[in-house]
Amino acid sequence: TAPSYLALSNVICVGGTWMLDKKLIENKDWQAIEALARQASEIK
Repeated sequence: TAPSYLALSNVICVGGTWMLDKKLIENKDWQAIEALARQASEIK
């Protein structure tokens, strides 16, 4: 649904827990977190 929200003229960004699994943070898997953040930043 992120693309639907981003298509609205009054929405400049979206975020949420859907971006990554809590275990990635617990395991300090910074490479995986960065990859998911980059992927999410490309949503239009």
